[in-house]
Amino acid sequence: MSEIHVRQLSDAEQQRILNAGELAERQNLLDSVDSIDVRATELRAIQIADTEKSGQDLSESLDVLAVALGFHIQQATGMQWASVTDGHQSTLVLIGVHGENTVVVYPFDVVERRWHNTDPDLFRSYVDEVLRSITESRTVVESPESD
Repeated sequence: MSEIHVRQLSDAEQQRILNAGELAERQNLLDSVDSIDVRATELRAIQIADTEKSGQDLSESLDVLAVALGFHIQQATGMQWASVTDGHQSTLVLIGVHGENTVVVYPFDVVERRWHNTDPDLFRSYVDEVLRSITESRTVVESPESD
């Protein structure tokens, strides 16, 4: 297994997040996590309808969903954008310290890997799961019984 390194965002990575964030804001995806699920459902329907036009690039749309997802997690947790690299590949992540735990969340990977999951509450469920895990880890760390 490769060693993982966290580094600050490059100018290009910052611009990627800013551009996607602006599009997310214009699409009202920063209003609520539920709006991300609605938009994902719409995009999947468009993708299915355009099967003859295979090869349609969804990468920009997926970036917008990922940044919106990251925005909501960031607002709830205070986590910050960073880049994680293993020496071969870099990924944009949210990172933060909660209690004694360093937490890393991969919004871009989550959107890409779960893209074909048609659960209408997919991203709402994911955010709830992340926030619950962070809360539980804080509780365990801060609990007097854990001493």
